[in-house]
Amino acid sequence: MPKLNSSSKRVSTAVRLPKELHAELQRQAYERDVSVNFLVTRAVDHYLRELGPAEPLTLHRRDQAEGASA
Repeated sequence: MPKLNSSSKRVSTAVRLPKELHAELQRQAYERDVSVNFLVTRAVDHYLRELGPAEPLTLHRRDQAEGASA
């Protein structure tokens, strides 16, 4: 995984968060005097480093019954 640095090329993306999670994210960013973007970037980087090898996704019976796809 590439190391993050300030000269890395950036792309914009959008995510939908529950209001409560977004509010907590904003509060945490404010308390640390950093941007929400900074916290999200660091959190995603940390999560991906800790994730480990990929495993195939499996559908739960309810998803299969509803015809959902992964």
